[in-house]
Amino acid sequence: MSDLSKTLHKWSASFRKGTDFDSWGQLVEAIDEYQILARQLQKEAQSPANSSDFTEDHKASAPY
Repeated sequence: MSDLSKTLHKWSASFRKGTDFDSWGQLVEAIDEYQILARQLQKEAQSPANSSDFTEDHKASAPY
């Protein structure tokens, strides 16, 4: 599994976990998961281009 695949899998799992908590009405736990995901995404977005799994084109097209 490539680094990119691992990163995407980690993000997907974190999002899925947050939405699972959300659907069960566990809002505090959902917020915690969403904050973890937000930190992971911010870290990737702020990383230098040469150390990132994503190109600048990927980052530019991200809906944030």
